[in-house]
Amino acid sequence: MKYEIDLLSRPTISINECAMILGLSYQTIRRRCRSGEIKTLPHSGNQKIMILSETIKKYLNGGQA
Repeated sequence: MKYEIDLLSRPTISINECAMILGLSYQTIRRRCRSGEIKTLPHSGNQKIMILSETIKKYLNGGQA
């Protein structure tokens, strides 16, 4: 049995999921989040960083996030 999950149908995704979708490393995604190239939900301290799926869709279509 084969399962498929459409990660971009969710409102947010994790850094690891973003890295899988874009084919980039975890560290590269973190750098792009810090620079503002990839938009995240507001977070602080030890909270998990969640990336807005719409940002990734724009990024994949060639536009900046």
